[in-house]
Amino acid sequence: MRDTTHAAVEELRAADADDKLAAAVVRVMDAAVQETAATKSDLNDLEVRILRHLWIVAGAIVALVKLLP
Repeated sequence: MRDTTHAAVEELRAADADDKLAAAVVRVMDAAVQETAATKSDLNDLEVRILRHLWIVAGAIVALVKLLP
């Protein structure tokens, strides 16, 4: 991540942003991404929850089908 933020700062400097502005823009963008981006762990947790609910729904469907004449 350090290389990416450094490259972003350098690109902003190349676009005539001063050092303070370039660093501030990169910090703000980094914070926004860290706050809103899903991690692999987040996605794995979501997958587990979805599968759990799927099994519950499947079990309910099987139970209801057995009740049919």
